[in-house]
Amino acid sequence: MSRRSVVGAAGAALATLGLPACGGAGPGASPAPGPAPAPAPLPAPAPPPALPSPPPPPALGTVFSELSVQAAALAGRLPYVASLLPLQGQVPAGLTVQSPDDGSLQASVLSSWPDGSAAVLLLAGVVEVAANQAKSLRLQTAKPLDASPLTPARIAALVKDLSVNFGVLGQAGIADLARPERIWWANAQTICARYRLAAPQHAGLEAVIDIQAFAASERALVEVVVENGKLAAATATSSSGPAPAAYATATLTLNQAVVATVGTAGAVGGVHGAFRAWYASAWVGGDPQLRVTQRHTDLQKHPLFFQCDQAASFDMSAYAQDAYRPWGTGRHRAVGMGGGGDHPSIGALPQWEARALQSGDARAWAATEASALAMLSYNINHRDVSGVVPHSAIMPLKTQGSWYKNWPSNNAEPAFEVAHQPAAGLMAFVARPSPVYIEIAQKIAVWTGTIDASSDLLKYMDGAAAGISDPTGIVGNVQMRAKAWGPRNLCHATWLSPQDHPWRASGLQWLDRNSRFLGAYAANTRAVLLPLYEGEPEWPMDLEKNMPGIQVSLWMYHFVVMEWHRIAASQLLLGLSAQRQAAVDKVADGLALAVVKWVNEQPEGGWRFLPYRSRLGDEGGNLAAYPGWGAQRAADLGGRPSAVAGPWGGGIGDEKSWAAVEALAYESVGGVGYPSNFWAALVAARERAVPGAAQAWNTVLANITNLAAWRAGFANDPRCGAYPRNLSS
Repeated sequence: MSRRSVVGAAGAALATLGLPACGGAGPGASPAPGPAPAPAPLPAPAPPPALPSPPPPPALGTVFSELSVQAAALAGRLPYVASLLPLQGQVPAGLTVQSPDDGSLQASVLSSWPDGSAAVLLLAGVVEVAANQAKSLRLQTAKPLDASPLTPARIAALVKDLSVNFGVLGQAGIADLARPERIWWANAQTICARYRLAAPQHAGLEAVIDIQAFAASERALVEVVVENGKLAAATATSSSGPAPAAYATATLTLNQAVVATVGTAGAVGGVHGAFRAWYASAWVGGDPQLRVTQRHTDLQKHPLFFQCDQAASFDMSAYAQDAYRPWGTGRHRAVGMGGGGDHPSIGALPQWEARALQSGDARAWAATEASALAMLSYNINHRDVSGVVPHSAIMPLKTQGSWYKNWPSNNAEPAFEVAHQPAAGLMAFVARPSPVYIEIAQKIAVWTGTIDASSDLLKYMDGAAAGISDPTGIVGNVQMRAKAWGPRNLCHATWLSPQDHPWRASGLQWLDRNSRFLGAYAANTRAVLLPLYEGEPEWPMDLEKNMPGIQVSLWMYHFVVMEWHRIAASQLLLGLSAQRQAAVDKVADGLALAVVKWVNEQPEGGWRFLPYRSRLGDEGGNLAAYPGWGAQRAADLGGRPSAVAGPWGGGIGDEKSWAAVEALAYESVGGVGYPSNFWAALVAARERAVPGAAQAWNTVLANITNLAAWRAGFANDPRCGAYPRNLSS
């Protein structure tokens, strides 16, 4: 977010690539990527968060959610898979999910809530559709049936031959498809298994292959990610990265037919660089062309997401042509990810993902997949020699930065950037469950957890008191917003990782370290107005040098509030202990409490004005100089606000009087901007029910004079457009 905001051809090489299922932007958004053809056929804060207690589990046979089905050109009985993210307690341990509309439906539990109920399920079944039909499948809890899961033999029966030709770097094929490296999930309707093929003539290049086969149809989906990122994570140094892979084209052969060809002409430097990857997919038996997703209004109830304040007004046809291209970056920035904090890729979810959550539109879900796959073009694709995305047990004390740099990186564009990083993986998995999306989330988290995880962090805090000896996984960037987006991505990766996957334990450990890190700020005597500031706990930094004192961007702080609310509400850290969950609840409550105080400590209406930068403390840098926001702003601004009620306002932060602030522009439409960020943070505070939250909420509703018209902006851009789930709208 800028200061001024407040004053060829891929050619035939891509001819067989695309998303394995059917698939604009409003003013100011990025242009849609070009289409690609379909795949080749074949005060002390209140201890508990105040979100409503989980409802009692539904009685057997009670419908508690639905799947939304969107067919394309094909008609008939077609197989499908879908993800389901039930609320805690909705699918108790020992029960499963069935559908009165699909007697074939089978469910696999990938992970569980702390009470043992299912948290992430993979559903598979068969649905009768007409061409282009939309329909729903009701879901209900039931006792599990005695049905044997498919075995890898089903994959071997459908996929007779699979090989990858890496050009001059050699060719490799899978000799025995009945012996996968990992089974991701299996039930009586589907199985998904992992295989890998190394390039014979390159140490870092390999094809990571996931195959999903179906019982009720002679169909299998083959997904291939070709990565150049293999390394020994435990012994990695800054020079451990693989060399660029120089091949002209690579081809994927499936059942003796070439189904995908990718050239390196479109890659950075014309070669397959270190830690970059591309994706291809193909169907055995033909793509059923179904989009099957959980009902979007049910997803809005999930603690990792948010209830949308407004129904969608955006024309989703703008997403109709979104499709993945190898080496492309989708709707993300190809150059300068760090430029502009209000880019459509930035927010609790990227704009297109937020619109999918808001509307459930199949075109927005397709855009979500396309831009998630585009993450493979960035410098995030690390893989340990053991075959997994690296995790904490095999990569202690690793960092890309500082004098201690011992984790390799490749910073050529397109490159990830810590303070403006988007989310990717979780919503794509909701759009279409695939191990590719699980690992995209994990890869982003590994990059995030190493970029600033330097031992320097322990120089400016009491690591022993915080319980931190290894900073790996901590998002230590001095910009406050990095402490929102980075931990958010760690949370998403942890949530997606199956219960038995080694990355899940890593994610819990890294999330806990970040919770401890933020707790060190809150415990500092400087933390009077805010429990977080830029810099380190014992080394506050002023990033706005032309203003005296220590400044903070409250709009960045508001990002942190909303994301840590979701991290705490996910209850993931109960996977470590009740004590560590209580600690993250305390962090989230403390962050939210400062938002409430911003309103309640400025009863004359000064809270309506949200500047680009706000001073913490006096001009000499004493952060604890003033006991509350009323005293702080009285010291910064002469006079008094002229009215309690009115529209949202702004400012730069260097104004000297309330008259100067009130002479600036006011905001008439919400969506993107400082008031919108504040609104989302206030919603988080209201959901957590921290002390004073109800008063602050009611004050805002009563005194923003154009509130209804302003909130209408969330219909077009829902990224900050939340509404408290513990209130009736």
